[in-house]
Amino acid sequence: MNQGFFLFKEGDPGNFFYIVKEGELELTYNTNEKKIIRKGESFGELDLIQKNLRSGTIKSLTDVEVYCLEAGLFKNIVLKMNNIDLKERISFVRENLIFRYLDTNQLHDIARNMLKYEYDKNHKISEKDIEDSLFIIKQGNISISNENTKEKTILKEKDYFGLSALLFSDFKAKNVISETYSKCYQLTRGILIDILGEDYLNKILQGICKDALTRVKMIKILSLDEYFSKVFSLMKLRKFIKGEMVFSLDNHINKKIILLIEGKIKNVRNFYINIYLKEYYWRNIS
Repeated sequence: MNQGFFLFKEGDPGNFFYIVKEGELELTYNTNEKKIIRKGESFGELDLIQKNLRSGTIKSLTDVEVYCLEAGLFKNIVLKMNNIDLKERISFVRENLIFRYLDTNQLHDIARNMLKYEYDKNHKISEKDIEDSLFIIKQGNISISNENTKEKTILKEKDYFGLSALLFSDFKAKNVISETYSKCYQLTRGILIDILGEDYLNKILQGICKDALTRVKMIKILSLDEYFSKVFSLMKLRKFIKGEMVFSLDNHINKKIILLIEGKIKNVRNFYINIYLKEYYWRNIS
C-alpha cells in the first residue's frame, strides 16, 4: 500500500486480521484518539472475535506491507489455541493440591477464569493485587521478603502465595519480586466466591488438609471420605505469630495433630509433629 491509503474505515465490516511487515500506519477513533502501528505489530483481531464493525480507521503513514489473515481462518486458529490453553490450564489445576479434590465442573471453571500474568525479572508484584488474591506460580521463581526481618523465601513452580491474606484478612506489606521471568495464575476473592461459593476458603483448606493426611502413613486412613468430613469439622484454624510457642516440651502427652498450612516451624521435637513435618513441609509464606 502507498502512503495515504485507507486500509479500512470506522464502520466497515471486519474481514481480516493484519500483521505489519514494513512501514507505519495510524489508527484513529471518533474520539480523536490516535495510535501508531509499526513493523511487527498486529491489529484487527478484536472486531473479528466480537463480530463488530470496525471501531476505528486505519491509514498508512508510509509505504506499507501487511500480512492478511482471513476472518474464518483466524477464528479457527484462535479457537484451536484457546482449546490447547484450556487443556493445559485444567491439567495444571488438577495437579495442584489446593484444587485437586474439587469436582470436575469446579476444576474447569477455575481453569477458565484464573487470570494469567507474566512478569519480567525483578518486577515487583503490586501489594494491592496480593491483598485480595491467591497466586499460583506456573513458571519461574518468586521471592517474598519481609522488610523488617530481612527474611526471604523463594517460591517455585506450583507453589502459591496470598492464602494467608485471604484466610486472616490482615495482609502486611511484603516485597514480592519476580526473581526470574515468571508466569503466575491469579484467582481473586471474587472469582473464588463465584465458583466455589461463600465458603470457598473452607473448600481450599479441605483440599490442603486431605492431601496432608494422605502423606502420613500412620494417619492416612483419616483422609478417606467416610472419616474426613468428621475429622475436618473438628479442626481449628489458628495463626501463630513469629516466635510464638506452637507446642511446649513441658507437655509430656501430645493430644493434637498439627497440620502446617503455611509458614515455618523450627526446633520441633514432639514426636507426632516431627513425623508430620518429614512428610509434609510447606515452604510457602504469604
